Amino acid sequence: MKVIKHLGLRTKIALCVGVIVLLTGLAGAVFTHEVMTTKLRGELEERGRDIALSLEDRSVDHILRGNFFELHQMIQETRANSNDVRYIFVLDPKGNIIDHTFESGFPTDLLSLLGPESGLGHRMQLLQTEEEFIRDIAVPVFDGKAGVLHIGMTETSLNSAVSEVVRILLIATGIALLVGVALAWFFAHLVTRPVLQLVGVADAVRDGNLARRASITTRDEIGRLGRAFDTMTEQLAIRIEELEDRNLQLSALNTIATLVSGTEPTSGILSEILGKLLNLVQADAGGILFRNHERESGYWAHVGFSQAYVEGVASLMRNSDKEEIELILNRAEYPVSEFKPVERRLLSCVEREGLQSFASAPFWVKGEIHGTLHVTRRAKLPFMPRELELLSSVAAQTGIMLTNRQLLREASQAEALRHLNQMKSEFAVRASHELRTPATAIKGYIETLLRPDMALDRNVQKQLLEDMNEVSDRLNRLIQGVLNVARIDSGGPGVRKERLALRPLLQRITRRLGRQSPRPRLVVELDNSLGDILGDADQLEDILENLISNAYKYSPEGGTVTLSARKSSSPEDYDQLRIGKTSDVGTRPAQFVTISVADEGIGIVAQEVPKLFQRFYQVRDKRSNRSGGIGMGLFICKSYVEAMGGKIWVKSEQGKGSIFSFTIPVAGSSRQRVSGRESVRNMVNQRR
Repeated sequence: MKVIKHLGLRTKIALCVGVIVLLTGLAGAVFTHEVMTTKLRGELEERGRDIALSLEDRSVDHILRGNFFELHQMIQETRANSNDVRYIFVLDPKGNIIDHTFESGFPTDLLSLLGPESGLGHRMQLLQTEEEFIRDIAVPVFDGKAGVLHIGMTETSLNSAVSEVVRILLIATGIALLVGVALAWFFAHLVTRPVLQLVGVADAVRDGNLARRASITTRDEIGRLGRAFDTMTEQLAIRIEELEDRNLQLSALNTIATLVSGTEPTSGILSEILGKLLNLVQADAGGILFRNHERESGYWAHVGFSQAYVEGVASLMRNSDKEEIELILNRAEYPVSEFKPVERRLLSCVEREGLQSFASAPFWVKGEIHGTLHVTRRAKLPFMPRELELLSSVAAQTGIMLTNRQLLREASQAEALRHLNQMKSEFAVRASHELRTPATAIKGYIETLLRPDMALDRNVQKQLLEDMNEVSDRLNRLIQGVLNVARIDSGGPGVRKERLALRPLLQRITRRLGRQSPRPRLVVELDNSLGDILGDADQLEDILENLISNAYKYSPEGGTVTLSARKSSSPEDYDQLRIGKTSDVGTRPAQFVTISVADEGIGIVAQEVPKLFQRFYQVRDKRSNRSGGIGMGLFICKSYVEAMGGKIWVKSEQGKGSIFSFTIPVAGSSRQRVSGRESVRNMVNQRR
C-alpha cells in the first residue's frame, strides 16, 4: 500500500485498467475452460455410447456364430477410425475375454469393471491412469446373453481442444492488456496533464510565484477548474500586493507616529517624515510648507527641490494674502496645467523645476490650517486614491504633532511659572523659619542676661555670650547665603580669581572646622604635589564649609569625614584613581585639582542625586529626621565652582556614604583668563 500511495495518477489508472483487463481475460479463460470441458465431456460420452451401441449391434452375429476374426477386424477398424477411442474389448457372459484392441496385452485390472445395470442399457465409469482420464462405457451384447462390450473414450483430444481455446483467449487477453494499458496511459495523460499543470501552479504559488498560470485550454470540467484557478491566483496576487502596500503604509505610519511622539527637534522629525512619505508614494520631491499668524512662511522641510524654488515659494507665500494662501494650502491632487490664476505666480518656479503633478494635504494646528504637506512628480503621472489617503493621514499626524508640541510648550511654560512661584513661597517659608530660630534664641539669651531677679556669675554669663555669638554666626551665614543667591541671579560681583597656595588654605580651613565639631573625626589627605590654583579664597572656604558641614550632619557618631585633594588632568581622572583603575592618568599634564569630601553616612537615594544642586532642594534623613537651612548651600557651591572654571558632582551609595567632589583649575591653565563676573553671569543665563 505504501508503494501505491507514491505512484502517479497515470500509473494508477494504467494499473487499474491492466488489472481489470487481466482479471476479465483470466475469468473468461477459466469460464470457457469449464464450459467447454463440461460440454465436450458430454459430447464425448454421447459419442462413445453411440459407438458402443453401434458395435454391439454389429457384433451380435459375429459372437453368436463364433466368427471372432470378423469381430476382431471390426473393433480394430472402429478404434482406428476414431481418435477418441482408446480401447475396445468384449467379454462373454462369464467374464472371459472374447476380443480386445490392446497390442501389448490385456490389462487384467479392466476385468474388475462393472457391467451395465439391467434395464439401463449402458454404464459409464471414469478411470484414472498415469497419463489421463478414460471414460469406460459398457453396453450389454444381446441383452447380456452374448456378453458385454467395453469401449474406452480418451479425453486427450478434448483437452487439446480446450487448451487451444484457452491459449487463444490468454493471447487475446494479453493483447487486450497491452492495448488497454496503452490506451489507459494515453487517456490518463490527457486527464492528468492539466491536473499536473495545476499542481505546478499551486507549488509555484506556495513558493510565492504568483505570476505562474496553468493556461488550460480544454472546455471540460478540468479546463474550467484551471481557468478558475488562474483567476483565483490573479486575484490573490492583487490582494497580496494591496496587503503589502498596506503593510508598508502601516509600517510607515507607525514609524511616523513614533517620530511624532519623539523628543527630537521638530525640523529633524519633519525631514524624516517627508523622506519616508516620498518613498511610499514614489514622488520625486516634496515639502512641508507653513504659514503662521505672524505671517511667517516657508519650508520647514523639503526634499528634491532646488534652493531657488524653495526661496521663490517662500517669497510668494510672504507676499500673498490669506485667501490666496488658503487656496494653495487646500488643494489636493492636480496637474500643473490646472493651476488657478492665483497660483500662476508659482508657474515660473514650477516650470524651472520641471514639475508636472502635485498632491497636497493641509495640516491643522489648534483648529486652523497651519501649512501643507505636498509631494510632486516630474512626470504626468496622477496620484492614486490610496496615495492621497496616505498623504492625508501623514498630514493629520503632522498636525497632531505640531499641536501637541505647541500645547506642551504652553504647558511647560505654565508649569515652570507655577514651579517658580512654588519655589518662591517655599523659600519665603524656609528663610523666615531659619531666620526666626536664631533671632528667637538671641532674644532669649538677652532676656536672660537682663533679668534683674537673676544673679549670674561670670562663667554663666560667658557661656551665654558664647552661645549668642555662635547663633549670631549662624544667622550671619543664613543672611550671607540669601545675599549670595541674589548676587548670583543678578550677575553681580561674583568670584575674584587669584593665584592661591592651596595646601595652606585647606589646612587653615580644616583646623577651624575640626575645632567646631570634634565628632565625627575629620581626616585630611593632601597630595604632596599640590601647587597653586586659580580661584577665590573666600568662596573656596564657603564651599568647603558647606560640604564638610553637610558631611558632619549626616555622618554617624564615631564616623570619619575625609577631605582629600589631588591633581588631575580631567574631572574623571580622580574617580578612576579612587576605584583603582589603571590608565594613563599620571602621564597627562595636570590641569585641575580635584577636592573631595567623603563621609560614612546614610547615603543618598539614586533618584535624588540629579536634584541635589537645584536651588531650594533639600534631602531629608528619614531615619534621624534631620534637615535644615534653606536648600541653597549646594546650589551656591555649584555656582561658585562653575564660575571658577570647575565642575562639581557627587557619588553616593545608600548605607555606605557619599563623596562630593569638585575641581579647580591649577594656576597657569588656559581657563584662568575668564573673568569671574562673566562666568557667573553666563552660568546663570544658561540655567535660566
